[in-house]
Amino acid sequence: MLSAAAAALLAASFAAARADTEISTVTNTPLSTSTSGNITIDSTGAIASGTSGQAAATINSDNFLLNNGTLTNNGVDAGIAVLIDTSAASISSPGGFTSNGTITVAGTGTGKRGIWITGGNTFYGPITLTTLTGLTSTGATATQSSTLSVTGDTSAAFVLDEGTSVTSNILLGGSGIIQSPSAGSVTSSGSAVVFLSGTINGNFLNVAPITGVGPGITGITTLGGIHACTITGAPTGFVCPASSGGSFINAANIQLIGTSTPSSQGGNPQPGSAVVIGGSIDGGFLNAGPATSSNNAAALISAAGLITSPTILIDPSKSITGTNQAPRGAVILGPVTADIDADPGYSFINRGTIGAQSLDPQLSSAAIVIQGASSAYRTCLSSVAGSCDITVHNTNQTVANPSGTGAPTVVNYNAVGGLLNTGTISAVSVTTLQTATAVSATALGVGDFATIPRIDVLAETVSGTTTTPGQISASALGVGGGSAFAIALSTNANVPTINVGKGASITARVQTTTVAPDKNFATQNSPFTLRSEAIIDQSGKLATINNAGTIQAVNTTLVPQTGAYVINLTRAIDLGSAPIGTTVINNSGRILGDVLYAPAGTGNMLNVGNTGTNGAANPNLDPGLTVTNTPTNYAILAGTIISQTSGLPPTTTAAVLDFGSGTGHRLEVGSYGYVNADIHAAPGALDVVVDPNGLLFVASNTLNLPNDNNTLRAHDLLIKANGTLGLSITQNNLSALTPVVQAGGNVTLTGANLALQFGSYISASRGTVTAPVEQTITLIRSPNAITDDPASLATQNAQLGQQTPFLFESPAGSGAVPAATSGAYKADQGPALLTIDTDGTSQQVLLLHLLPRSINALNADGSPGLNLSGDAANQFPFVATALSTDAELGAAVATSMTIYNTPGQPGSGINVAASQQQAGQVFSQFAPDTSGATREIAIMLTDQATGPVAARQRLLRSYGNVAGDLTLWGEEFAGHINNKGRQSGAGTLTSYKDHGIGFALGVDSGGPRSGWYGGAFTFYSGDADQLLPRATRTQTEWYMLTGYTDWKGRHVFLDTQVSAAYGNFTGLRSIQAGSITRTASSKRPGAMLALGANLGVITHVLGGVEIDPHVSLDGLTLREEGYTETGGGAGFNLAVAPYFANSLRTALGADIKGSVNLWGIDLTPEGRLGYRYDLLHQPVKIRAGFDSTGGLGVTGNTMTFIGPDPDAGNVFGGLSLSAGTDTWSLGVNYDWLRGNNGSTTQVGTLTVLGRI
Repeated sequence: MLSAAAAALLAASFAAARADTEISTVTNTPLSTSTSGNITIDSTGAIASGTSGQAAATINSDNFLLNNGTLTNNGVDAGIAVLIDTSAASISSPGGFTSNGTITVAGTGTGKRGIWITGGNTFYGPITLTTLTGLTSTGATATQSSTLSVTGDTSAAFVLDEGTSVTSNILLGGSGIIQSPSAGSVTSSGSAVVFLSGTINGNFLNVAPITGVGPGITGITTLGGIHACTITGAPTGFVCPASSGGSFINAANIQLIGTSTPSSQGGNPQPGSAVVIGGSIDGGFLNAGPATSSNNAAALISAAGLITSPTILIDPSKSITGTNQAPRGAVILGPVTADIDADPGYSFINRGTIGAQSLDPQLSSAAIVIQGASSAYRTCLSSVAGSCDITVHNTNQTVANPSGTGAPTVVNYNAVGGLLNTGTISAVSVTTLQTATAVSATALGVGDFATIPRIDVLAETVSGTTTTPGQISASALGVGGGSAFAIALSTNANVPTINVGKGASITARVQTTTVAPDKNFATQNSPFTLRSEAIIDQSGKLATINNAGTIQAVNTTLVPQTGAYVINLTRAIDLGSAPIGTTVINNSGRILGDVLYAPAGTGNMLNVGNTGTNGAANPNLDPGLTVTNTPTNYAILAGTIISQTSGLPPTTTAAVLDFGSGTGHRLEVGSYGYVNADIHAAPGALDVVVDPNGLLFVASNTLNLPNDNNTLRAHDLLIKANGTLGLSITQNNLSALTPVVQAGGNVTLTGANLALQFGSYISASRGTVTAPVEQTITLIRSPNAITDDPASLATQNAQLGQQTPFLFESPAGSGAVPAATSGAYKADQGPALLTIDTDGTSQQVLLLHLLPRSINALNADGSPGLNLSGDAANQFPFVATALSTDAELGAAVATSMTIYNTPGQPGSGINVAASQQQAGQVFSQFAPDTSGATREIAIMLTDQATGPVAARQRLLRSYGNVAGDLTLWGEEFAGHINNKGRQSGAGTLTSYKDHGIGFALGVDSGGPRSGWYGGAFTFYSGDADQLLPRATRTQTEWYMLTGYTDWKGRHVFLDTQVSAAYGNFTGLRSIQAGSITRTASSKRPGAMLALGANLGVITHVLGGVEIDPHVSLDGLTLREEGYTETGGGAGFNLAVAPYFANSLRTALGADIKGSVNLWGIDLTPEGRLGYRYDLLHQPVKIRAGFDSTGGLGVTGNTMTFIGPDPDAGNVFGGLSLSAGTDTWSLGVNYDWLRGNNGSTTQVGTLTVLGRI
């Protein structure tokens, strides 16, 4: 359809008669049609004016102008290339103005115009910038394209003045239109690429790439309206083009930037809006692109899209100019017609891309804003031209054959008005500063006094499996907080319907790298805020949302540090800002994020899945949106999808579903519908129905609303046969007054499937961890009868018995934990899970009975316990208390330790050994690092066998009898420690590895009599990874100063050293429980003092081999400061007390070395062997408490963790090779040490020294 419209626009341009004036060379004389008649400029011709205020070529009579050459007016203020002047009278020009050549207004100067239409009357004729293809005299194909370029502030490439009109079509095509600012312009350039303040009676079609550069520059602005062409009042003989219904069509790229040389430091000039519509458009707006069975190229409209100047702005107030104190009228966009688009009837169609993103960070963005100015000056995307009408009109339109031959076609369609998006509408804002609240991004904003009968977001099939994008997305990305709104409807907006087709999406996302905000900037008065809203309505007029695609809000998961305040809102549909309203949501696709209805709305409905008769598709959906849900295509309402296997329901997190305080609401989960939500409603205000094959999971109170107590307050609760009701249980539900569901009417469960999920951790009190007592949870409570016949209840008990998490005993006889054939334990003897009873207020209750397992190997009845030992057993009661403050982690822990004999199949029975092992692993992850790795690293750096300074001292002995010279030396070394594992005092197997590199720089001097003395600086950086029983990493940095001596007598030597060091320790401790991963981080300083001495005897054998037996004594004391972890959440962060470590080591060994002189270079190989014993090999002992339960300051909250005994005895050995002269030396060392528990330490050193 678009090609037909373009052809119609071009047709009149080539109907011109022979020119009266033909320019084939360059002339500096301006021409006008009133004196020159019809003007043709050949490809070799040019008019170069250079005159201020006078155009190079002027149409001011009933003649045409055809430019195949060049029109310029450069280097002057008010330069004009082409002027169409109707001041004397209206002009009738069937040939109009056509350019296939170059139009340039460049150089210095301001206030310029490329093409200027003015005079206050009407120009009857087409205006066409295009590309001409023809044959040369040699028969070759030649192409000549129009170009239009203007440089200068307060300038424009194409201007139609207010009060002046063009009756015919305007086609802007060719190679491109470029508008640039004056050189050095950094403030407001005041320029526009295309400025249509007058009226167009015909189509306006842009197929030219438009580039606008400069502060505040606008792209295409239309203020005077675009209306259908009419011959009423036209000159005799005037004929409207075949397709001239008054449409605004863009089929090319419109791109605006504030500057062509942006700075990466920010502060760049920003452009204005790419498209501004301040007047009515009879034939609607089309941004072209691929569509159903049409693979047209996608047009692009992009700019910075600041809030004050969105990429596309539709607003009647933009027509206010110096001569107009009020808008010229309402803005009415009529329906796009069948000759323009394959889906006629919409008023605004986007098939391409409309984007907003600034070059600079910390700036909010908006892609499209549609708003009125007041109740008198509204904006309406109407189903008819000229007035605001939201009713549907069935229309028959006769459309010419696109080929230009053959009979016309009658097209029947519904003119619905509204907005259709099959392409992409996106807004992106970026932050680079760590601020609590930063930027917003709005993809489609509908402001006050704007009426849009419907917004349709559709993914249309282009061919085969290729579809259009059908996306509306808003994203706030970066370091800081932010807000994202995909569709935002203001208080006085009127948008009754939003439709999302299959494969289409409306998405809002806020992603930040600041995962763990701290209290320094995330304060109570200014919390760190992430807010994503896919659809937000403040008007209360959004009556229907039909979704067969995806409506999603998603944010980065935040784990705030202690004392930090955060707000993290993910709202897929937010109707909660309007006080009243009635909305029906029909979902056969995916709604991911919270859904909030109007707080005082009545009669709200939510239908998910196939809610038609006998499981048929939802009958309320538009025919074009009808989707039948199946086991491979569930309709979903949840927070996020964790995983999904074809043919099975998804695994999700819960959303919030809030029906407000009104009455008469209904939630129906149809066949193959899935809802996982924390559901809120006024008491007795919500009827809940779950159809066969529907799944409803009632989550816990994620909003933490006062007096809500994790309770769904419903009226009637009807779970049909083979429908599934999943209930999320928490510690709060242990009270009979806080059931999971409080019904006010009838409850029917006969034939239903019941399932459980954990909303928090549920456990016995601290004193009963070895002999826990039964826990009774009230699932459903109702003043009326709970209908569930005995056979159904027995079936539900059997189902739940197989699915009971290993944290609790399964019911007796369930077969979930069969009796062990070896007799090691008995089968579970847990209570019957479900019973129906009457409580103390005479209400019927459905009760759940759970018996926690003991932490011992066996429960009191001989069935298997959790079998916790070591740190896991010691921590268990403390962990349970901490998890009560962290519902998410608590729920994950409660369910993560169950391992079935056949993975994923509860009916196969619980694998007891694997589940016990998993329980031990889960609870072991809550302890701090007790491996002792930091102590071993300190020993490695200071010990006589492995330390870098000791390596220098060994080399120094070779120069003991040489006269003292000042020697500069340097070493680079790498260390590796591998502790394969050893039982701690609590019986926990602990292992770790360290990899690190470092360097030492030193200087020494001395002589044979006084000995050698020197000083050194050593730096070491390593990562100590604890592998068992938990995953921790401690990044270690040591900064060490060492003073040392070396004295050598005739047969004796003595090495001494003293070191003082400062350390930085950055710790990471992780837990994996089910789908939840948490990482707690910490930073702490440390200090170390070390002393050492090595005394030996020098002997020579075999004429040159030196053997040096020696004995050494090394000691150190180490302190690491206490710390409080952040980022792990309330159930995981620890407060840890300071840690002290000591070591006193004695060693006995021998060095053997020889020396060979080759070409004046002394080569010295050396070997070492010995045994070392640590007299103070105490294990790590750390005190810690969970920060959320009081840390170290609360009595009874402190745990003591004891690590494994470090190596006492160690065998060490080493090899060295040095080469040098009396002025320099190079050497390599390798030292190896093996402890009595199998751990190894290895150090490789490269030494360079020079003598001064």
